[in-house]
Amino acid sequence: MRLIFSLLAATLALSAQTPRAQAHGYFGLDNPSGHNFEYNSVGAGADVFVYKGAAFSPSAGYLFANGNDGGKLAIVTVNGSYHFLRGKGPFEPFVTAGYGAYANLGGGQSMFNYGGGANYWFKKHIGVRAEVLNFQTRTYRELTSIRFGVSFR
Repeated sequence: MRLIFSLLAATLALSAQTPRAQAHGYFGLDNPSGHNFEYNSVGAGADVFVYKGAAFSPSAGYLFANGNDGGKLAIVTVNGSYHFLRGKGPFEPFVTAGYGAYANLGGGQSMFNYGGGANYWFKKHIGVRAEVLNFQTRTYRELTSIRFGVSFR
């Protein structure tokens, strides 16, 4: 849990010092293969813009079961993203794709992930964010995550 708060604090500091970055915190509804959104996640991430709307977009979070079955995982993404309409109004849709992994003490799984979403900036430095990410191995979909959160820039 300290890792998530440290990542959020670091991304907020980065976001405060440069206008070419934004940070976000999220809560997710997660659907691993064979389950019906019986999991949730919390985490934080950043979008560091490298050219116009293109950004490097890492995130880290914690995935946990709604019940008491003990299913707890760390989930990490290292993505690229493209933000359409960046700086042209309050609505900022984006697409993202890259490497993702989850792990617990018993092992882990590397996966490709892809998805999209949007930020809505209702103030100059604060907005809301919604996104959907699909994580999959070469052979099948492993996890779908619907995330809602707050964005800072």
